[in-house]
Amino acid sequence: MSIRQKVYILLFILLTVSSLSTRFWRLGFWSFSGDELATKVEMKSLLSKSFFEYKNIYDALPRAIPLGYLWNSLFITRKYSEEFTYRLGPAIAGMLAVPIIFLMASRLSGITFGLLLSLSLIVSRWHILFAQYSRFYSLAFLLCSISLLSFCLAFKEDSWKWGLLAGFTAGLSSLTHTVSSLVFMLEMVGITAVFVRKINIKRKWLVAFLIPAFLLVGLESFLFTYFCGFGWNKGATWGYTPIHLLLGIASDAGWPIMCFAFLGIIVTFFYNKRDMIKYIFVIWFFLIIILSIIATKLIVFRQDYIFAISLPFYALSVFAVCEIGNILESNKKTKIAMALYLTFLSLPLPSLASYYQDGQRFNWRQAAQILENNVTSTEIVYATAPGNLKYYLKTDMKILPFKSLNELKQNCKIYNARCWVVVNYGRSGLSNNLRKWLDINGNRLAHIVKKRFDYYQFVIDIYFLKRNL
Repeated sequence: MSIRQKVYILLFILLTVSSLSTRFWRLGFWSFSGDELATKVEMKSLLSKSFFEYKNIYDALPRAIPLGYLWNSLFITRKYSEEFTYRLGPAIAGMLAVPIIFLMASRLSGITFGLLLSLSLIVSRWHILFAQYSRFYSLAFLLCSISLLSFCLAFKEDSWKWGLLAGFTAGLSSLTHTVSSLVFMLEMVGITAVFVRKINIKRKWLVAFLIPAFLLVGLESFLFTYFCGFGWNKGATWGYTPIHLLLGIASDAGWPIMCFAFLGIIVTFFYNKRDMIKYIFVIWFFLIIILSIIATKLIVFRQDYIFAISLPFYALSVFAVCEIGNILESNKKTKIAMALYLTFLSLPLPSLASYYQDGQRFNWRQAAQILENNVTSTEIVYATAPGNLKYYLKTDMKILPFKSLNELKQNCKIYNARCWVVVNYGRSGLSNNLRKWLDINGNRLAHIVKKRFDYYQFVIDIYFLKRNL
């Protein structure tokens, strides 16, 4: 075994251990939040009912994109807490992504590129979040990343085996998450760009890529049309505007990553324009951004939907760092190049430290415990997110939802009982009217929040309202 092979094996082991530790640390510590409880309901529906039996979105969605739910169900066990066991599948997928991407990226563009790309994922708050989130995003990212890198390797090496893997994983990713179907579109645009540049492509790998991709994406198109063709998120209010979406992408992927990615675009156009692999990644970058902006105009859309196809953001940023590092090393400034690499990897660390403060989630477990210790059977609790709160309550308690101050006032008059109000909010805070009304008419019993070092904030306030409103 050569020294080079020993180095690869050692790096592979170290990256796997690092990925494992960061994805599994505090995996079951955070309370369920967001769509995690919906995942439980949807998974139960998929596994317990006939496949073509559906009544609502909780039945339809897991049948339209079944692969992620089936993957997560493989790791369900009663040995650990529900939070841990339902996040086990995403954590394993997130852990596997790092060493696999290291091997493929190193083969594509050298060991420095592969190492920096995998390390940038290890310290990525966005990647760790979805690796610890009971949903299908982590598996979708793994499959999409394998597909994109396999596609580039198939083009570089004229290999039908890489082409087959690219097509197969592109199809599987579409069965995992609807937006992951875009990975096939990205690759078709990549093929078009190659033809436009009049570069010869061997038919063997192209056919090996297209056949499984067409079959599996076609299957997903049928499933989604059949089960969700009615417009499953029609009328939803959690979509983002184009500006909000772009800011969200930059914040979640990391401002350093996006800034270096733009630098990678500049470097590609001015210094590596003939490098077709980098040129394809640039095309993919702009296509993802453009399609995301268009999506906000057509459907309810958030930035986390494109997480699965976010590899070009990280790849372009690492391309830029490697290019600058190569220039420094060629001028015998190796120490400065190493300092550049370390600086690049250290920039996301404050955001990473923030994530481990609160898991980027509301602490519903603590809120429920406070209510159980204080609320009596004759009192009513009003909550902005009653589902998450009810899950952690061990005693029967009347919990009613409310979305506005007017609705809260009306409910208080109708039921005429002693009331508690539980509100959750982020950095933007509560509306001024609601905050002022709560401060005047109630006493704040709890303010549940962890200090973070980035933009995000996850706060739960518990108010006890006065008897005479």
